[in-house]
Amino acid sequence: KAAMKLLLFVYWFIPLLLGLNSCTPEPETPTKGNLHLLIAESIAPAVIHQVDEFMSFYRQNGANITFDLVSSENAISRFLHDTTRMIFATRTLSPAEREAIEITHGKFLEMTVAYDAVAAVVHPTNPRDRVTVGEIRSILTGKSTRWELLQSGQMSKGRVQLFLQDSSDVYSYLTTRVLHGAEISVKFRRVASSIQLLQEVSKNPLSIGFVGLSWIDSAKAAIKVLEVASGSNDDADTSFVPPAGSVGEF
Repeated sequence: KAAMKLLLFVYWFIPLLLGLNSCTPEPETPTKGNLHLLIAESIAPAVIHQVDEFMSFYRQNGANITFDLVSSENAISRFLHDTTRMIFATRTLSPAEREAIEITHGKFLEMTVAYDAVAAVVHPTNPRDRVTVGEIRSILTGKSTRWELLQSGQMSKGRVQLFLQDSSDVYSYLTTRVLHGAEISVKFRRVASSIQLLQEVSKNPLSIGFVGLSWIDSAKAAIKVLEVASGSNDDADTSFVPPAGSVGEF
């Protein structure tokens, strides 16, 4: 199955004051009360599925869960500065953020609950089936602006149309892991959400975009997921082995 081996860490931040945040005098329990979540948009489908499953069991028991879709940066900022008690994000906290949260709110828990992937997607009529990490870097830096300049896979012709959701977790991942901290220097078409990105790619035969893997099935858009291979000169830190201690722990 063609899937991009660009893996994102998915972290679950939760304060030590566990339980649902109830505004009523009734005692709260792990399955009764009100909880508002901040969910990183790039991983939303998987997390929302878990919320729906929880609510199907405990709604009648008095559980009520609401959520906002935000970037990880926004989620962490709100976790630090307001009363948000639980967030799902795709990066760990920095030492400075940990210290600030402990000063403001006290002890909290941070755990890795899953790993996600970033998928490279193109129009279904694009004859190409694969791309290398080096070619992705070449597209993002503007060194390869036409499909025929890429070497791997079947030949496709025309100017590459890049779609990205800037200020998103996927955008941040591409700059930090694939470009080693450099900015994306090529002009690209901006979209407001992962769903819009997939819709735009499905309408543009020369397009390419990058999106969280869990959106592929959820959006039900007509796109092709490229296989991503490591070229001989690829040195991007793009794949991770799950820690042995996390297998079967949660």
